[in-house]
Amino acid sequence: MIIKIILLCIILILPVLIHADEVLNPIITSDKDTVHIFIRGTYRGFSAFDVYRKGGGEDEYLLLTKKPVTPVHDPYLAQNILGTRYDLLNQWLKAGNPEQLLHKINSKEIATMLKYCGIPYATILGRYYKDVAAKSGQKYSYRIVLLNGRGKEIHRMEVNYTVKDELPSVKSKLTYEQIKNRIKLMWEAPKYNNKITDDFVGFSLYRKGSKEKKRLNFLPILRMEKMLWFDEEVEEDKEYIYSIYPVDIIGREGKEAASLKVMVLDLIPPLV
Repeated sequence: MIIKIILLCIILILPVLIHADEVLNPIITSDKDTVHIFIRGTYRGFSAFDVYRKGGGEDEYLLLTKKPVTPVHDPYLAQNILGTRYDLLNQWLKAGNPEQLLHKINSKEIATMLKYCGIPYATILGRYYKDVAAKSGQKYSYRIVLLNGRGKEIHRMEVNYTVKDELPSVKSKLTYEQIKNRIKLMWEAPKYNNKITDDFVGFSLYRKGSKEKKRLNFLPILRMEKMLWFDEEVEEDKEYIYSIYPVDIIGREGKEAASLKVMVLDLIPPLV
């Protein structure tokens, strides 16, 4: 059932994500002394990229990438990168083996979504670089050079970034509607501001019943202005507490954005 819900979410968010691809803007975030760079836009002929860095007081950019960052072409390497995510992704995309899964990951529609879903997916798609030599609190200028299949430069960007470790912080409000025996959850998220530091990509959704708190999504519920989720795994005459948490592009959850208590009613009229 979760798989069906994710497919519905893809149908709703793809037009938003594809539109965002019209302008190339990387997302840059940091975790302690590590800077994470994600390429989210699309350029004709884009096949790889190099990253350069210049610190305060330095005159020249230093090439960080030993070789250009490219997509993963070995399906078994991709499987290893996915780790425990492999089985869930394989089930969702209905792929029979690592070769078929990698082919589906690289399809335009799926790649458009997965590049926002964290480090493993962006790594496979050739859209992620990690700078492990940065220092917290320092300001750097990064030069990102996009290359075509022949290694020729097709575009470059130079962006300034100060290394800081911050969790995503968003406030929202959950509402719901009961449709027969399922709960439709609705909430809102802010628009992308198109800044390189706008690393908040979606939400995690949790449900708590009489047992432990359970996360309902295995991928982030990707950000759009009007968010929704259908929960079909509820029982009548039971109470649940739903809560949402913002998630950044490297998978960190921030503080709770909203919560909601729901009593599932028996809406089926009795037989006369």
